[in-house]
Amino acid sequence: MQYFEELTSKYGFNDGEAVPDGIIAYRSVYIEAINALAEAFESEYRAISYNRLGVHNPYLIMFAKKADLDLVGVPAEWYDIQNGHNLPEPVQEAYHKLFTEQLTNSVHDNKMQWALDAADSCSLDDMLVVKVTKNTVAMATFLDDIKNRRTPKNYYHEYNEPLFNVADTDTAGEEEA
Repeated sequence: MQYFEELTSKYGFNDGEAVPDGIIAYRSVYIEAINALAEAFESEYRAISYNRLGVHNPYLIMFAKKADLDLVGVPAEWYDIQNGHNLPEPVQEAYHKLFTEQLTNSVHDNKMQWALDAADSCSLDDMLVVKVTKNTVAMATFLDDIKNRRTPKNYYHEYNEPLFNVADTDTAGEEEA
């Protein structure tokens, strides 16, 4: 579970600035597997997805007692909801209250720890395929800009200096006499 530690820390993924592609799918697989193992080991706790949009790491895995989740009306099929804001209003408030105190103190029982250890040994990441595609048009434009000594549109320099000097651009492609 290569991203588990990041998913359980409010400061994970460089405080939310470096969230990898496919993280929702990774979190979903982790939660589903962890909860299946937790149920098999008869843990009182369940892993739950929790989104904190706009604040630190937006994608968390939290832990709560199954009895508390039942009490506030969160059924098992909602344990991996993609956005807690889609819950009915009273459930959303209870859900938020349940996890607010856990943001600094995540707790679970020994049986959940067994489930976490077992899940970590199951190569869960191998159950995912994250595809990244190359934008060939953008890449061709970028390479053409470089070849013709033009500053690419996506170039950034902290002092706003161009990639190529204007004098260099004027003589691009000309041979010296």
